[in-house]
Amino acid sequence: MALTKRWNTPLFFAKRFDDIISLAQTGVILAQNPAFVFQNDNQAELLLQMQIRALMAAGRGMEALAVAKSLYNYVSMRNTSVAIDLVGQALTAAHKDQPGLGKKFRLQQMEGPSTNAIPDAIAKTPSMLADVKVDAKPYEPAIAGQLKVDNVTLGTLKTLANLYLLADQPKKAEELFRRIYEMADQANLSAAIEGIARSYRAQDGNIARANAYIIAERNKTQ
Repeated sequence: MALTKRWNTPLFFAKRFDDIISLAQTGVILAQNPAFVFQNDNQAELLLQMQIRALMAAGRGMEALAVAKSLYNYVSMRNTSVAIDLVGQALTAAHKDQPGLGKKFRLQQMEGPSTNAIPDAIAKTPSMLADVKVDAKPYEPAIAGQLKVDNVTLGTLKTLANLYLLADQPKKAEELFRRIYEMADQANLSAAIEGIARSYRAQDGNIARANAYIIAERNKTQ
């Protein structure tokens, strides 16, 4: 929290981009602590944003785009617009010979069928993020650690699912969020629904199916 609130501006002002990138990456993983994730997922989002901006400032556009994809996969549904904007910026930074890519991605996110459509019936449009490769290695030790946990709880399942989203393995994340959905009491049900929707968004590189799923779940309770 100090990194995002106290040290963000000074480090950027001093052009300590490598420090920002390294510290933010470590912080994102630490923020997945099972005791923490149900309370404030937003902290990891802020750290990812710092990392992306530092990579772009350092002229490492392709790496920035990969981290931006992780942010797009991971970010809460309500903050999707922030991730869309940063992916657009990263696309422009990574492909300077194609300055219109960022705008094209933003427009692609607005396309698609009505969110009242049945989620599984929504045709998938090829995503501009499909060929972007995320480096999963930074997340592998944490994933391995969670897989060894003996006492499986909602918190540990969500931690593992979030790590899979960051590592760009959204189908594995969806499986875990569906387990959470089956196990969750009323207090945690909305988090499970949100997780499944985020998994859809990550798989599709588009928000149409994720939005449709959330609306379908809301309609069940009406």
